[in-house]
Amino acid sequence: MAIDLAEPNTYQTACGKGYWECAANEPSHVEYLQVTQYVSVAQRMQCHFNN
Repeated sequence: MAIDLAEPNTYQTACGKGYWECAANEPSHVEYLQVTQYVSVAQRMQCHFNN
C-alpha cells in the first residue's frame, strides 16, 4: 500500500484503458486541475482523492 500525489493532468480510467467497456455514465478519463492524493492498494489499483 502506498500514498502518493498525482500532478494536474488528464488520466485514463480502467475502462478508458480498455479493461472493460465504459458504461454510459462511466468516464473514460478524469482531469485533475490541482495536485491530488491517491492510495495505491495494489500495483494496478488506485483510489484518488481530491482535496
